[in-house]
Amino acid sequence: MITRTTQRQTSKSKEQIVDSAIRLISKYGFEQLTLDQVGVAANAKRYAIVAKYGNLGNLMQVCLQSSLDSLALFLSLRSYRNDYREHKTEDFWALLVAFNTHNAEKASVICRYLRSPSIFQAQDFRIELINLLNPIYNNFEQGLLQNSNVHIRFISFKYLYQSACTYAENRTSGQLSHTAPISVYYNNKVAPELERILRLPIN
Repeated sequence: MITRTTQRQTSKSKEQIVDSAIRLISKYGFEQLTLDQVGVAANAKRYAIVAKYGNLGNLMQVCLQSSLDSLALFLSLRSYRNDYREHKTEDFWALLVAFNTHNAEKASVICRYLRSPSIFQAQDFRIELINLLNPIYNNFEQGLLQNSNVHIRFISFKYLYQSACTYAENRTSGQLSHTAPISVYYNNKVAPELERILRLPIN
């Protein structure tokens, strides 16, 4: 009984640390994160965080992985809904907007990573991100999501995701009307730039 209680407490403590770190990253970015900040936010001692994660870099990787896993789960569950039955690139982008709207903190962690992917030099999350999304890509019909070139996939996803993040933030802040059709924004703002990206000479 004591062991089970201790395990539950340890698990809860880890969740608190990761959740607190994710909130801080979403607000200030990876570069500004410190173990002391996480300790204060999670009500945890610095040595306890180090004991669980080793160092700040490992904790940041766990936060990003948790956010990517949430994105993959969200997309896999939502991509089969009737709302997205046409399975066009616009539908995929709409899913990214929905994720940014309903999971703002983890969505922000991913967005901040996409701005500076080199922050994780020891692990290539770009390949992992594409592998996580491959089953989702296969549900969509247009060239972008069927392209076998991993570099094109990453660059295209990066643009789609960041534009979805911007759109969701602008709607939340009131800079965009909630009654304006999302398709109008996609066709006028997102699609033209996406077409330009797809024409880039990337091997």
